[in-house]
Amino acid sequence: MCFFHATSTPLSPSFMTRSAPGTHCISLHLATIMSLLALNDDILRTIAEMLSAAECISLSSYVFASITVSRMEQLVPMHDHLIRNIDNRLIWPRELSIHYSMTMRRPADAAIDALVGILEHARELKVLAVRNCEELIHRDARVGEHLAALPNLSDIRLISIGTKTLDVLRKMVSRPERAMLSAALHHQAPTDIARLPALDNVKELTLDFFLAASQPQHLSSFAGAYPQIEILCIHASAVYPSLILFPNVRKLTLCGSTSALWEHNLPVAGHRMKRHLDYLDVATKDLPIISTLGIRSDSLHINIRFDSPEVDNTELVSAAAVLRLHLQQSGCDERCVALARMVSTNSSRVRYLVLTINSPCQDLPLVVTQWIDNITPLLSSSQLICIRVHLVHRDQVTWERGDAHRFLQLLEGAHISAIPSLRFYFQGRGEGGIDDPSVITWGRVEGDEGRRTVQPIPNWQGERIHRYLQSSEFCRTLRFDEVAALNYTGR
Repeated sequence: MCFFHATSTPLSPSFMTRSAPGTHCISLHLATIMSLLALNDDILRTIAEMLSAAECISLSSYVFASITVSRMEQLVPMHDHLIRNIDNRLIWPRELSIHYSMTMRRPADAAIDALVGILEHARELKVLAVRNCEELIHRDARVGEHLAALPNLSDIRLISIGTKTLDVLRKMVSRPERAMLSAALHHQAPTDIARLPALDNVKELTLDFFLAASQPQHLSSFAGAYPQIEILCIHASAVYPSLILFPNVRKLTLCGSTSALWEHNLPVAGHRMKRHLDYLDVATKDLPIISTLGIRSDSLHINIRFDSPEVDNTELVSAAAVLRLHLQQSGCDERCVALARMVSTNSSRVRYLVLTINSPCQDLPLVVTQWIDNITPLLSSSQLICIRVHLVHRDQVTWERGDAHRFLQLLEGAHISAIPSLRFYFQGRGEGGIDDPSVITWGRVEGDEGRRTVQPIPNWQGERIHRYLQSSEFCRTLRFDEVAALNYTGR
């Protein structure tokens, strides 16, 4: 066992951000590891002598849990070390990521042979990520053969796939529960992955660049091809055919669509899916597609960006019980004003507003001032029970001066004064996400009109109230039961 330098080299926004449940995820610099393993026996022996046998086994298992190969040449020493210790299955990776770049020089045959040898014996492998998968299989058919034969994959992430990779997926022995498929060319259609045995048990799927239109007359024959899929992320891909394939999706993330994709995304005239989801994550530029399809959701997450058009989506916004707004701009414009009006209509079901402000520190005074002046007065007629505000770090020095705390206090004062229906107020700042409870403070709104304050409540109470307000129990009825909320332990 050895100490080493850890690295992380993501392939795409969604390629390396997930890890399989129950595994340790560390990306290792293979050149450093293999050189240490080969050259520093005295140091390794000294470290090992300081540890018990159980600690050595545990540490060995941890170190080799996840390996990222950033250069194909690294596969050769990795292969040689693994094969020399082929009976020590603890050092064989459970997660393996291959960064094969076609822009770099063509890898030597030895590197391809090493990859083939690793895949042939990697029985413990549970998570496999391969970039430019199609090219690797085209380079050596054995890569596809051994990939298809891997017995225990639970998560596959295959980037730049084509017909050869699809053939491998048809022959795959494993039945993973999570998959990320990215097409090599835009002529791939979502229906190209219909009836792939490898996807039979997948519950969480990401589709990337499946852009080509599917023939409308063929869509009906693929309807409901994968009823078990519950979580779907569609990136730069045709939306409508995807939703036909996956009729039981409960959580949908849509990103990367543009007006150029609409002819592939929209159904035949007059047809609306009228599908109701638990959770929908969408950028404002994609809202017209969602509205056209008639999709509604209990929890709606909208990313507001500079390039977002102004769209009237009152019905879509008002149908959500939870509205998450992610501001990625330097000010609050007419799109925020329009959304605030939608939240405050008599028919609006929005009861929980989750606001993330992700702006440069120098723009925060403008963002906060505009929100207080233009948005909070419009929310006074809303029926909001709870607001949660999160400011994202951009400049550590500015945050350490206390500016973030001052901005949060200004927003808190404006919200609790303007919105009579508020009962709870949560806020946080830092690099942790909006769902990271470690960076959140929780409070109850108390006092009469004009003299309202936020009194702290225990973290466990705040977390349970946060989860309860997003639960199907609350979203279905909109009746807030504090006893039920404090006893709620679901996710």
